Amino acid sequence: MRTRPWTFEPVTFKSDEWGEWIALIPKRIDWCMERGKERTDSNLGVAHRNNLPKSYDRDVERDRKAVMVEAVGMLYFSPCDWYVFGKERGRPDIDGFIDMKGVEELKRRLVVPVGQLKLERAYCLCYHGLHPLYCLRGWNWGHVIEKLGTIEEQQPGRPAHYLGNEHLLSMPQLLKEQKRRKALVA
Repeated sequence: MRTRPWTFEPVTFKSDEWGEWIALIPKRIDWCMERGKERTDSNLGVAHRNNLPKSYDRDVERDRKAVMVEAVGMLYFSPCDWYVFGKERGRPDIDGFIDMKGVEELKRRLVVPVGQLKLERAYCLCYHGLHPLYCLRGWNWGHVIEKLGTIEEQQPGRPAHYLGNEHLLSMPQLLKEQKRRKALVA
């Protein structure tokens, strides 16, 4: 177990064979719930990029979950830049190259909608089915997802790239890449 004091909250991390586990505290959850609703409200009248039909209640729930998954990434990679407020769609969530992807079942694969895959981006799989406990399962590069993943249409009209969990890299490897990139800029 380790604690990250610069997050200003008691966040403990536990590693096991599934990945890196992080618990969100109630104050962080409340903040994420508000930001998720704000995100939905700021995108009223804007079509989803993945052919998902608009539904306000479902969109609020999805955006709230997405903000919590991103918050888990922010806590793991802190100190970092978290892109939570902007209007520029399609921008990576963390440090300009990490995109967080949430799933509700622990054994689910990493999914990136067709047309949104960026080869130079790191995609991080986060399990949120035991909220407020989250698991960062692993990650991989967009170019690897394109090469080793499959394109499937699990939902009509919504094709996506799927990467099996056997191809996920460990979270500490992505943490090292983040630090390497920060050192290059410093």
